[in-house]
Amino acid sequence: MKKRIQVLKTFIVKEILQVLRDSRMRLVLFVAPLAQLTIFGIALSTETRNVKLAISAPPHDTVISDFYQKALGTKWFVPAEISGSDPFAWIQSGQADVVLIASIDGNTQAQMATSIAKVQVLINAQNSTRAMAIESYLKSIESKLFSQG
Repeated sequence: MKKRIQVLKTFIVKEILQVLRDSRMRLVLFVAPLAQLTIFGIALSTETRNVKLAISAPPHDTVISDFYQKALGTKWFVPAEISGSDPFAWIQSGQADVVLIASIDGNTQAQMATSIAKVQVLINAQNSTRAMAIESYLKSIESKLFSQG
């Protein structure tokens, strides 16, 4: 058993020395992986930023307004420039990536505390991975906002 380990060690040392002697092998061994990490790392960035967020809520709905302001305060969301009154059309036309829709009568802090507030979230899901990331961002903002009071 000791002899096999010794043979393996000798073989590994021999191969390492052989690789380091050849300049082309050094390039393949060290430079190519660094280039791949750089190129693919930039191309495959999964962080979602600059999500266009809009709300459709009555003016007296303070809960949705607070949520909207908190979301815009993060690095993920930016306000959407919208025209028209149909939230679904905002998503379809690309004016917004996410729309928070409150009930017609609005929501109060008391309703949110008892989990009976009515809020619908529309997310552009053409890219499902991005949509799931956006959903998790919204959930984290919700948990932070409503755990504060």
